[in-house]
Amino acid sequence: MKHNLQKLLAIFAVSRRILLATWEGIQVNLLSQLLPKISNQDFSNLTIWQADLQDRTLNQVDFTNSHFAKSTFTETFGIIFSLTFSPNDELLATGGIDGEICLWRWQDNQQLLKQNGHTNIVESVAFSSDSQKLASSSRDQTVKLWDIATGQCLLTLQNPG
Repeated sequence: MKHNLQKLLAIFAVSRRILLATWEGIQVNLLSQLLPKISNQDFSNLTIWQADLQDRTLNQVDFTNSHFAKSTFTETFGIIFSLTFSPNDELLATGGIDGEICLWRWQDNQQLLKQNGHTNIVESVAFSSDSQKLASSSRDQTVKLWDIATGQCLLTLQNPG
């Protein structure tokens, strides 16, 4: 009898976790279907199953320590190692651990540029004072200067050592 009761409790514990994760996913899905733009929400520490977040704008949404299973986003996220805002406060530049440089018009979450300009972690990004150029430095021992308007790399400086 004791053994059967322990098995039943174990099954209930697993079922409870699955039901709770499914309910959390349903809540996120319902909110995303009702509101195309989700702002100022705390979804941290949740296990979220089957959330459909494609074509949704997520501003100030906290997913810290959340686990996603069978969920979809508009695009994948890399790990951002460096970021900076432009002097005119219109743009946000990020540098990733995969060597990728991204440029965003942050007010409307519009990505303007995505370049795989480096072969290693981008440690630093910085705008020119007129917000027209972007410099990036990487562990690949290069510094690159980018034209914001065209996305072209204007200059690459290589560490000679």
